[in-house]
Amino acid sequence: MRNIENAAWDFLQYSFPEKKLFMKLAVRSMSLDESDKLLDAAIRARLEKEHGGTFTHPAVETYMEQQLRRNMKTTPAQIAQECVSYEKLRPAMKPWAIKTAQRVKDRLRRQEARLRARAANGH
Repeated sequence: MRNIENAAWDFLQYSFPEKKLFMKLAVRSMSLDESDKLLDAAIRARLEKEHGGTFTHPAVETYMEQQLRRNMKTTPAQIAQECVSYEKLRPAMKPWAIKTAQRVKDRLRRQEARLRARAANGH
């Protein structure tokens, strides 16, 4: 997987005609699964380069937050699976969705802890 990510970052450095040629050659020489991974890695690398950080999807995070506010006992894997179905994400994005769900759940836990601490202090 690391080689595919490195290829995706290298891909960003090419001019548009070089990118077209690279994709044609890559797709011909790879299995369908490998070419999907390369495409996903290239998209993620492009988004990270443009947005200066990790890829985020506000609609997905909002959906996850709503689901977790309803039931904090739901696991990140369950939330991610629902998100992949509900938001029509590619199945290859499920690991990203699980990590995002973990981040959202942790953020909500910290918010609740802060609110409890403020209430205990009388603020």
